[in-house]
Amino acid sequence: MRELETVAASRLRSSGSLPLLELTILEQPLQGVEYLEKEVLVPSEHKLIADLRLLDSEIKALRKNGEDIINISKELDKIARDNAEGVIHISQIAFFIFFPLFLIVGIGTLLFITNNVAKRLKLLTGIVERTGEGDYRPLFLPQRKQSGSDEVSVLIQKFNEMEGQLAQREDELKRKNQELLETKKLAAIGTLASGVAHELNNPLNNIYISAQILEKETEGGFSPIVKQIVDDIVGQTLRVKRIVSDLLEFARGKKPRLRKVDLNQLIVATYKLVSMSTDTSSINLTIEADPGGVVIDADPEQMERVFINLFTNAIDAMCGTGGLTVKIAKEQEATQIRVSDTGRGMPADAMEKVFEPFFTTKDEGTGLGLAIVFNVIKKHGGEIHAESEEGKGTTFSIALPVRQPNHEV
Repeated sequence: MRELETVAASRLRSSGSLPLLELTILEQPLQGVEYLEKEVLVPSEHKLIADLRLLDSEIKALRKNGEDIINISKELDKIARDNAEGVIHISQIAFFIFFPLFLIVGIGTLLFITNNVAKRLKLLTGIVERTGEGDYRPLFLPQRKQSGSDEVSVLIQKFNEMEGQLAQREDELKRKNQELLETKKLAAIGTLASGVAHELNNPLNNIYISAQILEKETEGGFSPIVKQIVDDIVGQTLRVKRIVSDLLEFARGKKPRLRKVDLNQLIVATYKLVSMSTDTSSINLTIEADPGGVVIDADPEQMERVFINLFTNAIDAMCGTGGLTVKIAKEQEATQIRVSDTGRGMPADAMEKVFEPFFTTKDEGTGLGLAIVFNVIKKHGGEIHAESEEGKGTTFSIALPVRQPNHEV
């Protein structure tokens, strides 16, 4: 056998076909088998022939596997292309469907926001014009879930804060102007009252002295009518003298001479003084204050005059029967005093003029008592207010500062 292989190899080399045979066997082993069997006379049972046949079957199997792989690759490529085309198609459809929708929604949202902002700015413009005319009411807009988060809301908030400050300044300015007018009016009335009082004082003294002399002279055998007339002259003269005295006190408006004053003691002493000239037997006085006393810096004579007028008015309003309550509370910045009665009260139109000079709701009276009270409290740097309800009584609230920086104590 080895001799046969040697002879075959020798023939192939001699014929120059060995390289071609090697190439043919590698590409198509069966053709190599035929060649070897016919030309070289290699027996079909030879191992080389069997190997070539096995190689041929393996090559065919590899080719089939390669073709299967190529087919699968083509199929996968087709599937990928189809999927890509489907996605592209769907994307195109989605674009043509959703783009107009998004465009409409976007334009609608833009119009809504623009309209909302424009509306709010228009309202703000209106409120600015209204503010320019002196109307300081704040601007209220429908609240949203996140109110104040946008620039317009912040602008409105700041504008409302500014309006609040303007309103406070306007109120303060009106109050100061009103106080200035009251001061000027009171000064003018005081000047007039002072002149009138001085002119009336001397003639009144002469009339009063003459009436007293006449009263003594008529104690004898004169008729009761003459005595009654003389008594009326004396009484009315005293009344006019009191009016003149009130005018002088109102006109002077002396600067307070401050002292340390115990309010509790002052109120009790003043009420006793009022009780000496007015029947207070049916008046129930209640004083609510610190038992240890409340000390303030005040002019004792002027404050006594304040409480005399307040107590007298309260007793007159109660027609001599009722409850008179004085509450005193010392706070950090001011001492609060409330004088309340259970009298007939005053109507609203009267409350507006209650501190004006010569205004009175009584048949008899000068209308200067509460004006004097007002002046005294103001000169002490305090405030006084009145509250009243018809049929339920009246309350005067006084606030006196704890310290009096403009006066020496």
